[in-house]
Amino acid sequence: MVEKAIDAIVRVEKEDSKKKVILTILILVAIINFVLLVYTIHFRAVVFNKEFYDRHFDELRYTYENRTIAYSTIYYLQNSETGLPDIPEYTLEEQQHLFDVKKRMSIFLLLPYILLPLELIIIIALFFIKRETFVKHLDMIAMHGSGITLLTAGLILVLANNFSLLFNGFHKLLFFPPGSWQFSANSQLLGAFPMQFFYEFAKDYLFLISIFSIVVLGLLIGSSLLRKEMFKKTF
Repeated sequence: MVEKAIDAIVRVEKEDSKKKVILTILILVAIINFVLLVYTIHFRAVVFNKEFYDRHFDELRYTYENRTIAYSTIYYLQNSETGLPDIPEYTLEEQQHLFDVKKRMSIFLLLPYILLPLELIIIIALFFIKRETFVKHLDMIAMHGSGITLLTAGLILVLANNFSLLFNGFHKLLFFPPGSWQFSANSQLLGAFPMQFFYEFAKDYLFLISIFSIVVLGLLIGSSLLRKEMFKKTF
């Protein structure tokens, strides 16, 4: 009888140990997924925001020609058109670079449709694995995810002080062919999208991400304090 009891305890401990490992893995994946979701969803929010383009085109004093070419380029990048852009003002090298940008941008815009269902599946799995700590795990995912997002956005903003270095590193990170994003000063592509435009884009994008993360962290901290206060009053 004693041996059977010991065996039962060992089996329970092994099951609990496996459950802890599974929970840890799921929570880590959910946190990473949360960060990627915040970045990809806010990227879409900026890329499809016409007010953003109008405002910065005005600030950068775009000529009518550059504004027209820029909007044609944006339309090409946003729609489902395949192949090189039919914008005659660009050289073949510039058209090829825009085609490379479009391919990578399409993947980035598609990611939320993959990441969001994955996050929901993980959340459902966490509920069924350990219901009693479900809310705690959700708070943990949102808290750590928002914290990491805020830290990385802040780090990128600091690196943006040397924007040319960040810009080159970004292109290397996304595996653009070496030198394919570098053009002469009189390039039409640089006329339509100067370095200052991308700097403003990065600032707006990271600002949105930072505000979202701060709001989520604030709500979580406020909710935690409220629950503690309610617990004190109950007991």
